[in-house]
Amino acid sequence: RSNAQGFPSSSTSKRWFSGNVVLIGDALKTVHPSIGSGTRMAYEDAISLAKAVNEGGGDVANSLTEFERARRPTADDFQEDDDIPF
Repeated sequence: RSNAQGFPSSSTSKRWFSGNVVLIGDALKTVHPSIGSGTRMAYEDAISLAKAVNEGGGDVANSLTEFERARRPTADDFQEDDDIPF
């Protein structure tokens, strides 16, 4: 649990996509509201997903795998930062 206002710890879904359905933004990963980054991260996810699809040559599975590869480090960094007491 986060030390700030009893907010549950943030989390990232273990599965980012299934078939041609992909999670982005808060549906994919939660961030503590005190950092004010939820909207920014959703926009970054959308931009990264569009780039992966545009460069994927029609291969949905490869596009979504590339999206996850590109964005997971950022999601993991936010998870680590959530463990820091406020």
